Amino acid sequence: MKKFIIKNIFYNVLIILLLIIITNCSQYKHINKKKIVTNFFIKEKYLEANNDLSKKKYKEAMLKFEQIDKIYPYNKYTQKIKVNLIYLYYKNKKFFTVIDLFDEFIRIYPTSKYTDYILYIKSLSEISLNKNKLQYLFGINKNNYNPFYIKKAIYDFQLLIKNYPNSIYIPLIKKKLKFLKKNLMLYELNVIKFYFDKEMYLSVIQRCEILIKDYPYTSESILALIIMGKTYNKMNII
Repeated sequence: MKKFIIKNIFYNVLIILLLIIITNCSQYKHINKKKIVTNFFIKEKYLEANNDLSKKKYKEAMLKFEQIDKIYPYNKYTQKIKVNLIYLYYKNKKFFTVIDLFDEFIRIYPTSKYTDYILYIKSLSEISLNKNKLQYLFGINKNNYNPFYIKKAIYDFQLLIKNYPNSIYIPLIKKKLKFLKKNLMLYELNVIKFYFDKEMYLSVIQRCEILIKDYPYTSESILALIIMGKTYNKMNII
């Protein structure tokens, strides 16, 4: 009788264990199947978005990459998707979004191999934020122009040159940097002349000193020195 009870208990335990194993296997197969379907969907959408990107369908590609990033934020394409989105936001003139996504990307991937590229795109976005204003550099009310983002772009370009001297974007950056600095110096000279005409001589002196300090040994700094001399004459200091 005792042997029968022990045997019966053993069979019951064995049946329970088998049921647990079968259930777990079934759940594993279901989870694995779901994962395969999800990965297939992500890959298909990713390839579609890349195809749109290669055809320069920037808006369509942006929307598809956004969809993947929103629904499946953690997948094997996540880093590349964010890189593509930074470029696509730039192409779709969403310049502030580029800057925000760049900051987010650097927090998540501080050592990414794409850092020099997205920093370059960020700098281009900063230039674009002031592009229209630069076109009117020699217009009226030059003192109203705010070169904040141009200065940011110059800073980022210099950072890129310093940290990524072998980047393929360096030749382009150096050309753009030269252009930006030239325009910024011309802007400063125009503001100085504006203040001079308004007889705001202290402001003239301050702006001249800044220009000479920031851009020494340039034709613009020489002009600033000449204007500074004229200003001191007007103030009867010389």
